[in-house]
Amino acid sequence: MYQNDLSTFSEGLMRVRARFINELEEKRLRLTQLRSHLQSHEQSHAASREIGQICHKIAGTAATLGFPVLGKYALAIDGAIDQRSTNLPSPSAELRCDIDDLITEIERIQATTA
Repeated sequence: MYQNDLSTFSEGLMRVRARFINELEEKRLRLTQLRSHLQSHEQSHAASREIGQICHKIAGTAATLGFPVLGKYALAIDGAIDQRSTNLPSPSAELRCDIDDLITEIERIQATTA
């Protein structure tokens, strides 16, 4: 019976992982759009907030599903944006580079899991 429970759990986890990977494409496209808004002072605060929300969701799930590097990048961006929201400076070049790294990691995952 234990083996059957473990098999059922493993199958369920693989379905969740597959859905997560599929949803990464939508997140990648949205992050790309939002990153371009960081250049505009009028749109930067709203874009940062949404980027933080996306990254928070990715960070909370990625490592559990076997994507620790993706989770690390997302967590760093989420933390940087959270810290930035308290004093609202304009987004740094470093933050934009971190977002580029996250997008590249999403693309890598998509290429290796397709």
